[in-house]
Amino acid sequence: MELYDIKQSFWPQGTREMYINTKYGTIHLLTCGAQDHPPLVMLHAASMGAHSWAENLKPLIDNYCTYAIDNIGEGNKSQLNDALTFPQTEKEIAALYSSLLDSLSIERAPVFGASNGAYIAQALAYYYPEKVESLVLFGPMGLTQLTNGSVFMMVVGTMYPFQPIRD
Repeated sequence: MELYDIKQSFWPQGTREMYINTKYGTIHLLTCGAQDHPPLVMLHAASMGAHSWAENLKPLIDNYCTYAIDNIGEGNKSQLNDALTFPQTEKEIAALYSSLLDSLSIERAPVFGASNGAYIAQALAYYYPEKVESLVLFGPMGLTQLTNGSVFMMVVGTMYPFQPIRD
């Protein structure tokens, strides 16, 4: 969490943290931009966090109120109630994010998704198209198969998110 807090410090001044209770646990999100601007929802890549959108905010916050969600169960500030109880199907994932948007009073919004976040965004658009105004997908590949090599790369990328490693 110390590294998360350091990365979160790159967000603009006035960024608000929110926690929303769901049937799976508590979901953390970061929001910035004027509250009267239209919403924009951001879903991060696997094993990352909402903080990872910091570099993308500058051109967005003058026109949108951004909501970057910590995907639950991924080692960020969102917390599962039970490590064995989480949304497992695309429909369950979409229902969770739809209910999250309802909790935020977001009727419809553009949704950004990176990697596994893009997979989540696509599921949301498929099952709840009325909630998704548009999609911006960055490497929409979902989760990789867990091999020794892929786990190693995720661990290294999470522990040392420096530019050469990210590149």
